[in-house]
Amino acid sequence: SNLPVEHVSWDDVVEFTSITGLSLPSEAQWEYSCRGGSSAPFAGNGVLADMGWYLENSAGRPHAIGTRLPNAFGLHDMHGNLYEWCRDVYNQGFYASDEALEPDPVFLGEGEYRVVRGGGWFYEPVSCRSGNRYAISSLVGGNRRLGLRVVISLQEAVEGL
Repeated sequence: SNLPVEHVSWDDVVEFTSITGLSLPSEAQWEYSCRGGSSAPFAGNGVLADMGWYLENSAGRPHAIGTRLPNAFGLHDMHGNLYEWCRDVYNQGFYASDEALEPDPVFLGEGEYRVVRGGGWFYEPVSCRSGNRYAISSLVGGNRRLGLRVVISLQEAVEGL
């Protein structure tokens, strides 16, 4: 009952965010949150096996959320378990452009491919690094490798306290 939601297609994301008013993180927000103030490949204590589920420790399946250590921001499961959709359209050269110099850069241009981050229970450690970015077609139906993580504004978080 505490497993991550899997099989999330891009169409599911669009419908869910429309109904709830929540949003996905930009790719830059996702990476900032994953790193938790660290510049190491894996946040928290820097040991992937402690921070997330991946090919070598997952026994070939996703695991309950929150069972690995949190990063310095208190966020769990940023490395491994499932790839998570981001708001951005994938553009391989975007971070070399002037647009990427803006605070919280987001590429929302044309394209079928969307950014997913985080790696997963079925991937090698390199895919679970904080800085790893991967593209997947938005036309793909939900598969067991895809999930999502939503964001709320700081104002909403403070008002909820």
